[in-house]
Amino acid sequence: MKLKLLLSLLILATSFGEILANNFAESSQQNQATTTDSAQLDSSINAKVKALDESIKTSQSHSIKVSNVHMPDVPKVSQMAAIYLTLTNLSEQSVELIDVNTPVAHHSMIHQSIEEDGVAKMRHQDTVQIPANGKLEFVPGGYHIMLMGIDKQLISQTFEVELTFANLQTLKFKVKP
Repeated sequence: MKLKLLLSLLILATSFGEILANNFAESSQQNQATTTDSAQLDSSINAKVKALDESIKTSQSHSIKVSNVHMPDVPKVSQMAAIYLTLTNLSEQSVELIDVNTPVAHHSMIHQSIEEDGVAKMRHQDTVQIPANGKLEFVPGGYHIMLMGIDKQLISQTFEVELTFANLQTLKFKVKP
């Protein structure tokens, strides 16, 4: 009788062990499938977000057009020059210009000429907005790109200016003296 009971317990324990092992194997396979599915989903989402981000950046950088670029003659004794141009925003959203840079000057910045109490002044602008489907004109007596500490040799040749926008996209254009 003791032997039958012991044998029954052994069979029961073995069956229970097999059930546990099978359940563990199925659970492990499901976890691996879930992990694989999750990794594939993450990869797919990341790829789509990256593609959308690139699409937005490309469309925003191509949505600004530069035209009417002009730099007046620079007197020989001057260390400063101004660049005038028109920026046209072809997009449905306003675009913020945050920086300007060129290798022909130590400092490049956006200025706005204003008259205050009968005195003409220039004010540095940290940023300027280009309205949706609109234009921002850099003209004498208004906005302009101010170059300070110019290199006379470099400025006498065609040179490049780089604009940086709030989305960190850049746009380059050439200036002919």
